Amino acid sequence: MQNQYEKQPSAYLRREMEWKQYGEGGVPCLALPTGSGRFYEWEDAGMTSALSNLIESGRITLFCADSINGESWLGRGDVRRQAEMQERWQAYLCEELIPIIARRCPGQPLLALGCDLGALQAVLLTLRAPQQVAGCVALSGQYDAAAFWGPEGRGDDLVFRNDPMQFLPALPGDHPRLQALQKSVIWLCAGQAPDEAGPLTSARALEQAMREKGLCPHLDVWGYDVTHGWPWWNRQMPYLLTQALDTLEAAKGPDTVPSTSK
Repeated sequence: MQNQYEKQPSAYLRREMEWKQYGEGGVPCLALPTGSGRFYEWEDAGMTSALSNLIESGRITLFCADSINGESWLGRGDVRRQAEMQERWQAYLCEELIPIIARRCPGQPLLALGCDLGALQAVLLTLRAPQQVAGCVALSGQYDAAAFWGPEGRGDDLVFRNDPMQFLPALPGDHPRLQALQKSVIWLCAGQAPDEAGPLTSARALEQAMREKGLCPHLDVWGYDVTHGWPWWNRQMPYLLTQALDTLEAAKGPDTVPSTSK
């Protein structure tokens, strides 16, 4: 599988940020790591192999971003400082990494992908930057910031901006962002094993919040044997990403997004 490693300085994060690209052509997909994951996590966990048919056929190009979750969602100490680091990382993605992806895949919609904490990040990118991100596939996520930062973050403006369960219900019905989100392709997924109880409850709450704002998310609930981890995510992501790609292609028309799928 064709891949390349990149390292570039980030003005927002004041450090060098690493990432990898797999394949070329088709719809760009931005993979966001789990809680402690790095840019190489998806390869190490078998996800790039699970997506190899989509990559090697030219249907997607996969970009695996690095994270600073240890300083933001999983940090210790002052919640405001952690939320500031999350804001910086979001700015890095939107202002530095995504423009590079757009230049490499001109004219193509971008999908955000994530599992666990990466699912929250994928949802945040979609909801906060619909002009750059056409949708997401989010597996086994917790979408309430209090699950990470506790109740003490309530009332902080930066925590609010990074909590879909706070900012989405607060958006006025005529907000331009909601109008842009009408076209978003959003797939949420969770299993029903005991360790998926939190993600399943959170996904259902997020789906309801989205529908109350006129959005059309898809929630795919898997079986009682479906646990929280890579063996199932490596099965879910190729299936649901294919559904998302089909939806994008149908919306844009047969002559605008070529597909090499069989």
